Amino acid sequence: MSLLKRIEKSQPVSESPSRLQDLRVRRAPAVTQRDTYRDLKERIQDKLIAELDPGMDISKTEEVRRTIEGMYDQFLAQEGHILSRQERQRLFEQIVAEILGFGPLELLLRDETITEIMVNGPNKIFIERKGKIEHVAVTF
Repeated sequence: MSLLKRIEKSQPVSESPSRLQDLRVRRAPAVTQRDTYRDLKERIQDKLIAELDPGMDISKTEEVRRTIEGMYDQFLAQEGHILSRQERQRLFEQIVAEILGFGPLELLLRDETITEIMVNGPNKIFIERKGKIEHVAVTF
């Protein structure tokens, strides 16, 4: 008799599936660094939108940007996350693009080598550059 058959014989059949189910239920979902970053971005962005004056003249982009930056620094300090200077700047630029621009498309719009942007869904964004169509890793 093989070892596997002896083990199966010694354990009741009905117990095996439920133990497996228990293990599956207890497993916590993996939280990735990307999820944490996205959550932080959403929390800060929500706070900024709630606190910004709706009567603010958004045509004065630099003034609005400075206002957002001051509030951003304050909210980021309250969150207690430690980010490198590069991460802080990238997060700030993404939030400003969401509030004042076209969100994730803003960076693509600034690229002069891109002649066309095609959005076919939240995860299906393509660009045309030098006559060739490319899929880009930009999502909504």
